[in-house]
This record gives sequence, structure tokens and C-alpha cells, in this order.
Amino acid sequence: RIIVDDVASCYQALGAVHSNWKPVPGKIKDYVALPKPNGYRSLHTTIIGPHKRRIEVQIRTRDMHDVAESGIAAHFLYKEKNNGGIGGNKASDESTRFAWLRELVNEVRRQSDPIEFVNAVKEDLFLKEVLVFSPGGDLYALPRGSSVLDFAFKVHSDLGYHCAGAKVNGKMVSLKHQIKNGDMIEILESIHQTPKREWLQYVRTSKAKNRIRAWLKRRQREHSIVVGKEMINRGLKEYNPRGDDAAARKEYSRKLDHVLTTFKLKDEKHLFTALGYGQISIKNVMTEVFGAAAIATRGHSHSINKKEKDDQFIIQSLENSSQSSNNPQFTALSNLNGIIVGQERNIMLKFCKNCSPLEGE
Repeated sequence: RIIVDDVASCYQALGAVHSNWKPVPGKIKDYVALPKPNGYRSLHTTIIGPHKRRIEVQIRTRDMHDVAESGIAAHFLYKEKNNGGIGGNKASDESTRFAWLRELVNEVRRQSDPIEFVNAVKEDLFLKEVLVFSPGGDLYALPRGSSVLDFAFKVHSDLGYHCAGAKVNGKMVSLKHQIKNGDMIEILESIHQTPKREWLQYVRTSKAKNRIRAWLKRRQREHSIVVGKEMINRGLKEYNPRGDDAAARKEYSRKLDHVLTTFKLKDEKHLFTALGYGQISIKNVMTEVFGAAAIATRGHSHSINKKEKDDQFIIQSLENSSQSSNNPQFTALSNLNGIIVGQERNIMLKFCKNCSPLEGE
């Protein structure tokens, strides 16, 4: 390890080393011109020394050495000792240099799991990096093994959310393509593209993982609200004791505060969410709205007769479709009011888009 007075002396020392010993190709690392995100700066080279043994040489200034050996605190103590404190433009330079630390703190604050917190710190501080470029020439450092998706989220979260593809050194690559040192990466975005759960298998950085998980969780909550609202609408028809939809909805509105208090929910949107997630059942909600007696009979006899007619209609429609179909595969029937699953009715379901069941299934 060679310690010198200034940055210019670092390169002079490197030239002196290479003039006396032959360097190993591909083993020269310039972390002075291209520092690591954690602030580490040094020149690295590997030479063929005496007895043809490989020797790694590190060349740095005293300031760089303090950061490498003792961390950021030692760096600031060194600056204060030699400059009598940090202020003005120097403070601005230090703020820029250690912007990575603020980014790390912001990311780990999003972690609620202590294990995820530790993994995020290890990932961002101790993994070896690759240095890549944007089309505009901006330099970005990411952990080794990162994909083009990691790069997209590194540049901007919105770019990551709508990443539809990428070009690496002018060639199209997949989203899981791992980047290498010196790659020039261009992200192709589309407003129709949104994160997928499998993206979590493609990314390496904690920032990308956190952003994808947060987006998926937000979308899942939005979907659960839609499902919960539909369950309420179906429940009001299913358990309606009078057969009057308007009266049932009025009763639901009147009892809404009571329902929220019973299930300890903040508002109706939280009620929809809880129903969509399956945390509470629609039967329990309707019990609070119409009473246990109405739920026990599932409405009056006219409602039961209507269910029986619906069941007969569905069975007859299926039989007619089977007899009239020339194709051995069934097609989706868009005119049905529902389907029968065992002895249950009005079950929430969703048909698979690519489902083509064979006859008899």
C-alpha cells in the first residue's frame, strides 16, 4: 500500500510501479476518478513481482486511506483537523459525496422487517459493484449481478415501473439481463407496462425490490377494494329479507357506522379491503346489517324460489350449450348469471383467460 500527499501523486506512483514491474492486464482499477458509491477511493493494480508472484498494489492519499480504514467518521475528523471545520462549498461537496448514505437511510426506513433491513445494508455496502453509463453519459454504480431493471429503478422509480425493455450497447436485451462494467444502457418505457411479481426474481438491489413490492401491494389493495365492493352488492341481494334492493341499500347505509364499529374499521373503504382480503366474511357483515334471523333463512321464500330458478336456468343453459356445440371444447358463456359450485351459490370467482376445458371436465 502506497500513501501519497495528493491525487496527482497517486498517478505518478502508479506510473513508477508499472515502469519497474509488469502489470497484469485487466487488473487496474481507478477508484479515484470513479469512486465507489460508499466513498471509497484508491488506485488498484496487480503486478508480476519478484519470483513471478502476483502482488496487488493500492495507491491512495491520506484522506482516502482514513476513509478506507476507519469509515466516514474518520474522514470528517481528518477534514476538520486539517481545515478547521467544514463549511461553505466544502460542506456542499461533502453532501454530494455522501448522497449515497442518505439514499441508503431512506431505503432502510421503508423496511419493517429487521432481517430485510440487515440484508439491505449488506447489499448496498458490501457487494462488489459494476459501473455502467446512461445514454447521456451519466455514471451509475450497482451491485454485481444487477439487471437492467435495477438500473431503471436506480435512475428513477417511474422509469422502473414502466420499463418495457432495454438496449445494452445498442442491442436489445431482456429485463433480466445482467449488466457488466462499462455497459451503456438505454431503457425503453411504455405507459402500458407495469411491474410483475416475477420482476422480484430479476432484481438485486434493495431499492428495486422495495419499489416493486410497494407497487404490487398497492395494486393488490386496490383490487381488494373492488372485490369487497362487489361482495357487498351481491350480499345485499342475497340476504335481502324484503326483496327490495333500494330498501336493502338504505338499511346498509343506516347500519354502516355500526358495522365499522363492530369490526373496528376506519371507514367503508377499509371494510371493502377487509372483505377482499378475506379477513371478514360477507355473512358476518350482512348479519350486522339485517340481523341473525334474516341470515338464518337467507331471505324470505320468494328469494329461495329465485335461487332455485337461477340454478335451473344455469343447468339448462349448460345442457343446451353442450348439445349445440360443434366444437369438442366448451367456450365461455357470457350470458349466464352465475355457476353452481357444490351446494354454494354466489361465490366470488374469475374465469381464467386461457381456460379451454374439454367436454366432460
